Amino acid sequence: GTTLIGTKQTSISVLVPYNYVPTINSVTISEGNSSIKSAFGEYVATQSKLKFDIKASGSHGSSIVGCSTSIDSKTYTGQSFITDTINGTASNTDSIQLTYTVSVTDSRGRTATKENYVIFLTYQKPIFNALSVQRANSAYSVDENNGTYALFKYSYTASKLDNKNTVSMVIKYKTTDATSWKTLNTISSAPYTASNTEYHGGNIFDSTKDYDVMIGLKDYFMSDYIY
Repeated sequence: GTTLIGTKQTSISVLVPYNYVPTINSVTISEGNSSIKSAFGEYVATQSKLKFDIKASGSHGSSIVGCSTSIDSKTYTGQSFITDTINGTASNTDSIQLTYTVSVTDSRGRTATKENYVIFLTYQKPIFNALSVQRANSAYSVDENNGTYALFKYSYTASKLDNKNTVSMVIKYKTTDATSWKTLNTISSAPYTASNTEYHGGNIFDSTKDYDVMIGLKDYFMSDYIY
């Protein structure tokens, strides 16, 4: 018949299958520092910033509500961002490997995680290990009393960065009572390392005067010389 006798309401629980989880479809990483990208084409620790673009999707009707990425002891939120400068860890090797972890959360509170790594060239500023200057004769035999020629010896190290770094060196001198320096030579394509290397500075000293000398180094990332 058509007579309604009564109604009754009840509730049931419908469980979403455990394997209905979000998916991290892709993680695209590029250089966030345009000058490094053009000069090196590789990531450089203490100089590079990473640009992340993350694609993720929900499962069976859910949506992505959160995304976080951890790298270099920092955590970033969002699916598209540029990191701070990546410092990495000190290393005596030419490159280091840094792990990143991406986590996404969907509207059901379920998560997915993806882990991978990025390789960075290691970098440190040029460092002088030793430097000396002596008076010498024209044959560059040491003559501290009467020599008027300058005999330089120096040792230093600079980062190669896959042989793409550029190192410059400048040599300056002056009499101790002078206020301004004279440039003896500027070497625009200096080697990455020097070990007890000699440089013959020519006949620049007066045997009756005292002198100050200095050698400076800089590389691609530096605007000023380190002395």
